[in-house]
Amino acid sequence: MLRRPLLAALASAPVAALAQTGEAPLRVIVPFPPGGSYDVVARMLQAGLAARLRRGVVIENRGGAGGNLGAEAVARAAPDGNTVLLWGDGVLSNAALHQRLSWDPLRDFAPVAMVAVSPVILAARPGSPSLAQLIEAGQREKRGYSFGTAGNGSPGHIAGALLGRLTGVEFQHIPYRGGAPALTDLMGGQIDLASNPLPAVLPFIQGGRLVALAVAGESRMPQIPDVPTVGELLAGFAVNSWYGVLAPARTPAASVTALAEALLATVADPALAAALVGQGFAVRALGPEALGTFMASEAPRWRQMIAQSGAVAE
Repeated sequence: MLRRPLLAALASAPVAALAQTGEAPLRVIVPFPPGGSYDVVARMLQAGLAARLRRGVVIENRGGAGGNLGAEAVARAAPDGNTVLLWGDGVLSNAALHQRLSWDPLRDFAPVAMVAVSPVILAARPGSPSLAQLIEAGQREKRGYSFGTAGNGSPGHIAGALLGRLTGVEFQHIPYRGGAPALTDLMGGQIDLASNPLPAVLPFIQGGRLVALAVAGESRMPQIPDVPTVGELLAGFAVNSWYGVLAPARTPAASVTALAEALLATVADPALAAALVGQGFAVRALGPEALGTFMASEAPRWRQMIAQSGAVAE
């Protein structure tokens, strides 16, 4: 769960965001319940985006099927510039994991902008051995570990499964309906580890209730600078979450451009950028063309990671 003061402040955002012109509001569909990292990013962007677009911005949480229901709703929405999806890596990982989705991430969406990234964190209870020690014990004693994630096909799922495949240690995946329940069970001793993006885990690390064993991204994070990366043990290992906005395919270029300019200007605001960092994110701003290129290059990488990890739809 992310910080309560922030969530309380964000709860009042819809009212302010609607105090604009008479134009139809922009619907931002978040394919997960309130309180998760995608929802928080959407609400942190909301007021600035509304001010720059001079129209209302409404956040709509439409969870289910690991994000697939919300993505389907946007893929089928009218391409009129009034509906967008705030998701990220999940559109690529889910497409690689599920064989019969009704939408395709590269065909059915128009890239608008990427706004932030965050790495997956492998977390444990205080007093846990290091990741290297856990792996060594697992290899020596032929023992395994359970790890909880925000759901099947999530970056945390792929990171844990890939770690197990590369080390030969059994990491048993326990999927939850969001990251918060996984962390609750970790603190309660029901599972051994949790594999979730940093924003979900950071408050518990800072509060001393959990410890970070490793960062699954390319580099250490400034919020937890003493925590090593998995890549320091396994060269080239990197699993990140990214946060971006996608519109339905065939949305007019002018609408996409206007949305992208407003989004990129919003995340360029120093106060908002600092707030994102404080929550465990890092700002990464890409426009429509750059995001499209990024997604096209990442799609085969996710297919390869999922195949290598042995992860399957559950």
